[in-house]
Amino acid sequence: MPNDKINLWHYTNLDGLKGIISNQHLWATDYRYLNDSSELVYSKIILQREVFPRVVATIKQEYDADQCVRQNVDAQGGIERVAQMETSETLDILYESLLNPPPLKRNIPYILCFCKADEEDDFLQKHGLLSQWRGYGKDGGFAIVFNMEKLHEEFKIEQTEFYNNISQYGDVVYDPDEASATDEIKKAINRVVEHAHKVFKSPKYGLPIQEINWVDDFASLVRCAMLLKHKGFSEENEYRFYAFPYCEKEDDKNKSIKQIMTRSSSGLLVPYIKLFERSKMLPIERICIGPHKDTKLREQSIKSYLGTIGQDRIEVFCSEIPFIGQSA
Repeated sequence: MPNDKINLWHYTNLDGLKGIISNQHLWATDYRYLNDSSELVYSKIILQREVFPRVVATIKQEYDADQCVRQNVDAQGGIERVAQMETSETLDILYESLLNPPPLKRNIPYILCFCKADEEDDFLQKHGLLSQWRGYGKDGGFAIVFNMEKLHEEFKIEQTEFYNNISQYGDVVYDPDEASATDEIKKAINRVVEHAHKVFKSPKYGLPIQEINWVDDFASLVRCAMLLKHKGFSEENEYRFYAFPYCEKEDDKNKSIKQIMTRSSSGLLVPYIKLFERSKMLPIERICIGPHKDTKLREQSIKSYLGTIGQDRIEVFCSEIPFIGQSA
């Protein structure tokens, strides 16, 4: 479906709504402080499934050809057991470099999440996702609806003007084996599998270390970690922007360094970066008022606020999903 027929819904509370509209930027959060930071290692399960047969084949080849290898493998429980251990160890090495870099490098992924919706989904366009509204309970919530194609254009400013190791976006994929999986994620998986196999082979079987192109393969590993998610979350139809900000300039002196900010949440100081901060105007098309006992009053107040700041072009409407909040 063409991008101009797709919009991105960003669910937030009242403070988040007001901040985004008044400041015209969004926050991407340090992955370690997401609601479930463990989701980033779900991709490791997928990759382990793909890497494992390659490692089995390599060990079997050496097992058949070398008696010493055969004795060693048998002593550790056989080919499949050794392959399982070696696969896990190899992927642990890759993910350690991705998610736990040296402190001074500060090359940590920051993620901004949306729910994707196409214009043909009439119910979603009118009401939003019940699963997202439930997260706001009796306090209610709001969804800011962005034009996806125009947001991509704004992100080009981000990529051009700020010094990030990687800054990209894409569909979250809930099952890479399904036909709906993007070609990009399939290519990324294949590239990481090849890379992991080389990492496994190099210290044991004499593969020259220079043949491992870590710089190029890192982007594929990032895409897998950022965009693979358990199919139990597929209803969200999530779309992500992500960036790995550098802490110091290296080769490009014309780009700016991202400042790492903090906000307080649940007793923690949560690191975040601003995205789209150089954009003149975010492509906000609509604002949906979530289920609440005072939806009409909220609608009136949001329209009034938009009028005072010259943003009354933005459509404001109420979800008609019945109020789901619980009494205090």
